[in-house]
Amino acid sequence: LEAGSGVFGDAGSASTTVSASADATVKANFTANNVQIVTSTDTMNVAEGGSTTFQVKLSAQPAGDTNVSVTRLSGDTDITVTGDPVTLTFTTANWDTNQDVTVNAAQDVDIADGSAIVRCSGTGMNDHDVTVTESDDDTLAVTTDVNGVDVDEGATNSFQVKLTAQPNADVTVSVANSSGDTDITVSSGSSLIFTTANWDTYQPVTLAAAEDNGDTTAGSATISCTSPDATDKDVTANEVDDDFTLTVNNDGNGTTTPSGPVIKDQDDSPYGIDAVANAGYHFVDWTLEAGSGVFGDAGSASTTVSASADATVKANFTAN
Repeated sequence: LEAGSGVFGDAGSASTTVSASADATVKANFTANNVQIVTSTDTMNVAEGGSTTFQVKLSAQPAGDTNVSVTRLSGDTDITVTGDPVTLTFTTANWDTNQDVTVNAAQDVDIADGSAIVRCSGTGMNDHDVTVTESDDDTLAVTTDVNGVDVDEGATNSFQVKLTAQPNADVTVSVANSSGDTDITVSSGSSLIFTTANWDTYQPVTLAAAEDNGDTTAGSATISCTSPDATDKDVTANEVDDDFTLTVNNDGNGTTTPSGPVIKDQDDSPYGIDAVANAGYHFVDWTLEAGSGVFGDAGSASTTVSASADATVKANFTAN
């Protein structure tokens, strides 16, 4: 009531009545709507290498065209907004119609579920933030340059180890013979440390195969690369055995040294052999019965034979 006297039926109702019996002035009062930004969610996940959307609208009808700016404010730079900065325009007609904002998460090399803040802002309105978290698809694992490695008996060989993704902190990988031939050992590289900087740089592991002259078996072992922080990786190590069986026989009319099958190391060739005739007989020669070999002097009772694989030799005698 601006002047005179009168009584409103409901002063708070836009459509009401007023009672008056003399000159009076009444006034309708208005104020701007409390227009704010509304989003379909305050938090969301986006798969690494993928994209997803959220929606934006206004809480009330604006007095005129109203712009909302959408941009990544902070956080993981792998998370982006398509078209950043995005401008969404709302009118008096479409203010309550959702408009899409697309958020992307680029592929990266780390295993962290990064996050970023996407801010929606406009003149005269409170900022509205959406927290976007990347669902990382990388798995931290130990990898090697080979699945198997051959190691010569009495020698060494190596393979390389690194990680498949960038870790969040230092990762220690332990390398050891977990099963199989105990003659195969890790001579260096039994403990490897990978950091956020060197995770994708190969580090060497050296294996050694001890001499085992007691057998001719080419043993094998499982070399396990393990870490509590990463998926393990096994490498098969195969010993290349350099031992073989040399069999020294005779025709029954004498003796030999050595006698019968003996294990020899290829590195020790040539091998000494001796023959002694029984009474009434004398030595004739050495002959190769199986395999391959070369005699120092096949006509000498005391000589050598060179061989690198299973072979059988025989001392021959004849009666005097």
